[in-house]
Amino acid sequence: MDFLPHPPCVECIHHRKKLVANPFPAGSPMTKGVLEARKKWEEYLDDIHNRELDTRNRDEDFLVEPTSFSWCHHYTEQRLSVDPVSGETTRIYALCERWNFEGDCPDFRSADEHACPRCQAVIDATARFCTGCGFQLRCARCEARLRPGLRFCTQCGEKVARAGRNDASVERIPHVASPATCKDCQHFRTAVPVSEALKSRIDAGMSSLQQGLQKVQDQEMETLDKEAMDKVTIMTQGSHRWPYKPSMWSFCAERGDNQAWFRYAGEPQHKGRVGVFEICEQKNRDRQCPSFRPGPRPLVNCYTCRYCALRVEREPSPESSGKPEIYWEKQKNFFETWASELTQVFYHRGKLPSIRFHDRCRYLDMALPYPNLHADCRYYERRADLTGALPALEE
Repeated sequence: MDFLPHPPCVECIHHRKKLVANPFPAGSPMTKGVLEARKKWEEYLDDIHNRELDTRNRDEDFLVEPTSFSWCHHYTEQRLSVDPVSGETTRIYALCERWNFEGDCPDFRSADEHACPRCQAVIDATARFCTGCGFQLRCARCEARLRPGLRFCTQCGEKVARAGRNDASVERIPHVASPATCKDCQHFRTAVPVSEALKSRIDAGMSSLQQGLQKVQDQEMETLDKEAMDKVTIMTQGSHRWPYKPSMWSFCAERGDNQAWFRYAGEPQHKGRVGVFEICEQKNRDRQCPSFRPGPRPLVNCYTCRYCALRVEREPSPESSGKPEIYWEKQKNFFETWASELTQVFYHRGKLPSIRFHDRCRYLDMALPYPNLHADCRYYERRADLTGALPALEE
């Protein structure tokens, strides 16, 4: 029998459709390596679709949530299979097109009926709590609809009442538009190439520095391609955690250690605590991330911190050099040494035994801007001689 999806299922509160993440959204850089990673991701999705199509055509059960087909939560919960030996429960997903192919499902419930997501009781549209189980449905301050898993309202930040807190075991509320956009979250960290941060700190007019900066940019392009392929590999394995802190792709730093500069692509595992860095597109593919925290986050500036130390070496002046040919020779050696340190610091992620041509963080003994690329350094302490409001930073 050729099953066809029936439109009324989409309007039912039991309707479910797995959303697929897009690892390369609009605006992503498109290099050769990124295009290869994108092709690998598309091939992975095509393979899943073909296997699910074969499973459906053979009229077999779906033991894993399907990506290509909608399924019914109501009938799926009634088709739980329990292993008599191990006691493990297996969910058998009920496709909408199989259980409602005639469009006359007796358990159809419109999304406009305002059903409680916990006990399925029909409640008033303006109710804040369910009369059957006490589940909190709306924010006490701004009346916004609450999603399961939230501890705070995504509109105003009000704390969810403890009695009706939405835990992970509660079914999510369907058909509710979510404002959980990663770029509006305090945990979001956009990609900050080191070369872009260095341009404002060096004199790129000198040819030696331009060559050093070009080496850094070339290495960043290689890192971009490698991280893109790693990103696809992680997502095809069903995970959303980076094994290191990415430097060329945006990430979620909810549980990340902002000082995990010592682990980048290709570097060995560090023995210390490095935090968890997550892929935004995978973690928040349905835009209902329970970790969403709206509002701008506070940004810190290294040059207003008490631990900031300006570079030791200074450009030679004509007055101190005497003859012009001596001045030009000193200036040439100065910029060549600076360019050499520029590439060495980049390869060692800000750590060198002796840092002379970079501004430095005395607390971490690192060259700037490496310990604070995302303006979120946890060791920041404002200088005592600064008074009044400081100019705002832009990430």
